Amino acid sequence: MTNDIKINDIKDMENFFSNNLKSPLFPILADLYYEKGDYVRAQKVCQIGIKSNPESSVGYYILAKISLIKEELKKAEELLLKSISFDNLNLNSMNLLLSVQIELNRDKSIIKKNVDKIVKLDLNNTESKKWLEENYKKEFKSKTHKKIVHKKNKEKKKKTEKSINQIQEKIEKKVIKKENIKVDDALASMTLFNIYKSQGYYEEALKVLNILKLKDTKNKKIQQEIDILIEQIGKMQ
Repeated sequence: MTNDIKINDIKDMENFFSNNLKSPLFPILADLYYEKGDYVRAQKVCQIGIKSNPESSVGYYILAKISLIKEELKKAEELLLKSISFDNLNLNSMNLLLSVQIELNRDKSIIKKNVDKIVKLDLNNTESKKWLEENYKKEFKSKTHKKIVHKKNKEKKKKTEKSINQIQEKIEKKVIKKENIKVDDALASMTLFNIYKSQGYYEEALKVLNILKLKDTKNKKIQQEIDILIEQIGKMQ
């Protein structure tokens, strides 16, 4: 039962994973191993998990981080591109890809494709803004002034405030039959959110964010992810 699992407890997650090798939650255990510095086990869990979940954006992201530990930059780039192909809202993979491609001295036009996506999702992203300023100074300044500050900030706030309640009401009334997936308060984490989002379970991902927001009301990153996800769900209505 997932209700009894402590998400930050390696032993609990090991027991859960050993009995659920096909579970899309495998990146939680892999991430625990990674944070502990046990990269061999982290990689093994990802390899097993990806066999049953070949579109796991978070799984490929963790494998990319392990490749960087091994100083395999080209392999990391390949894995990050794969991660983003399965989830074009995965900012973690996009941000890491930016660092990797700069290190690999990729052509500016290649890097810019990724940077443009990052800025579109995260207007205040420091690294992307810095790179644009250094490499596309004129273009960046005009875009920042005319489009980013005025339209997106004002209109988005009004739209978001109205649509949050509307979309959440629709979600609550709607009976979701996707493999009987249930959002568990005890398992709520940004890793779980990314897993649900990468698998296309946007309603469940939103519920995870709302649980996290209640736990940490001052976290701007959570609210930003809520805004992005609501906009995504709104397009699907």
